[in-house]
Amino acid sequence: MKKLLYLFLTCLLLAGCRDNRYYLDKVEALWSVDYDSVMDCLQKVDSASMTSDEWLDYHYFRMRASFGYLMSMEKNQVDSIIRVFKEHYPMGHERAFDSRLLEVVYTYNRLNEFRKVDSLLDILGSYALLPKDSSRWYSYKYQTKWRLDEKDSSLHYIQEAIRLGLWKGSFAHERQAYVYRMMSQPDSAIASYLKAMEQDTTQQLFTLDRQVMDLLLELKDVRKALEYLEETRKRMRRSDIPYYNLCKGDFWLKMHQPDSAMKYYQIATETGDGFMASQAYERMGWIAEDRQSDEGAFRMYHNAQRVWNDTYFALNNKKDTHDFEALKIQNQLNELKVERQRHVILILGMALLLMTLVGGLVFYLFHRKRIYERNRLMQENVMLKQQEELSSLREKQALTREKAGRIREELFKRIRVYEKLSDAEDEKHIQLSDADWKELQQMLDSGYDGFTEKLRSAFPSLSEKDINFCCLVKINMSIQNLTDIYCIGKNSVSRKKLRLKEKMGIGEGDTLDAFLDRME
Repeated sequence: MKKLLYLFLTCLLLAGCRDNRYYLDKVEALWSVDYDSVMDCLQKVDSASMTSDEWLDYHYFRMRASFGYLMSMEKNQVDSIIRVFKEHYPMGHERAFDSRLLEVVYTYNRLNEFRKVDSLLDILGSYALLPKDSSRWYSYKYQTKWRLDEKDSSLHYIQEAIRLGLWKGSFAHERQAYVYRMMSQPDSAIASYLKAMEQDTTQQLFTLDRQVMDLLLELKDVRKALEYLEETRKRMRRSDIPYYNLCKGDFWLKMHQPDSAMKYYQIATETGDGFMASQAYERMGWIAEDRQSDEGAFRMYHNAQRVWNDTYFALNNKKDTHDFEALKIQNQLNELKVERQRHVILILGMALLLMTLVGGLVFYLFHRKRIYERNRLMQENVMLKQQEELSSLREKQALTREKAGRIREELFKRIRVYEKLSDAEDEKHIQLSDADWKELQQMLDSGYDGFTEKLRSAFPSLSEKDINFCCLVKINMSIQNLTDIYCIGKNSVSRKKLRLKEKMGIGEGDTLDAFLDRME
């Protein structure tokens, strides 16, 4: 019992004390599922008590999870960790690419040594075994080439990533369009923007459509620009109408038709979109300034600033409200965690108390069982002695009964009534006189210690005839003899026995014969 209790306490202790390896394994399991849970587990790792393998895993996950953590480290610290990574994760290891990409990220974002980054990426290219690794490699490669002002090479890596299907959505085509635009290839840029919109329509109204409009106007293709603008109007939702009016005003402004532009700008200011209204007021200020109307320009700029401030203030309030709600939810989650920990402690305490009670109960039951077994053995010994005494007593009683039976048998042979009954077995009717009944009662009283007197005292309601009938039943008179004596049928004899049984209050499970036979 003590061993089981110690084992249970050890399990409780192990369940409550989770080491660093537990949290690191949990981080690996949750890596692609829940970022917040990953960061929470990393914060629970005790950096002061880590083994060498745990230290390596911790920094690997920590630096992968947050580039901000990587950027916060000094160069010698990063170099030391990267060196350990290279020694621990040789080429072909599943973490080899990630561990070396950390050096690329640090060099690109912290040191801005793009030539070194380009060399590191060339070395790292052979490690990109998985599609996600290749996707990140092409992303850094095109950015590095762009920062080195090698636009053709940057465009090449973008096109390769698109061809290999490594980049999904509109990002790749948008980057390609931007590079084409910087390379003064507006037609190719427009085609790339249109492909980007086919991949993702969520950004077309505020970014991609505007870029296409600007490129068409740069090409001085007014008709095509206007057709494109009307085409975008068909795809717009009701909430996008302010943007359409603003674009329409920009279009007429670039066409040097300020009156038409003012008309659409005015419509844009009357919508509920504050940012669009602010931009429309600002453009109307430009037109007023070109017309040398200082007062009108000041009024428009003032309206633009006022609408902008109101909208920005409303958004800040909304953001503050959102942050407050998020903080409130976080506090509630923290309270739930604390409450859960309290419940765990309470459950463990109750479990420990329960185990103590169970242990005490088992010990008590075991001790009680020992006492019970000892008492049982003593009782068995006493019962054996009593049974021996009872057996000897029964033997004596059997001998006494046997002797009494022989005496009664001799007595029955000598009495006149029994002889009369024996001689009349073949007759149909037996008549017994009062003297015969009296002699029969005396015989039974002598052989069975006052049998009739016991009947009269126990059952005062019995008549003299009932006593006589009971005497005949007592000496085991057959049913046939009873029918001859009383001149009645066998069924009547049975009914007579039943009436006497009810009169004497004998139970349902007993018979008159058995009851009288037990009377001594």
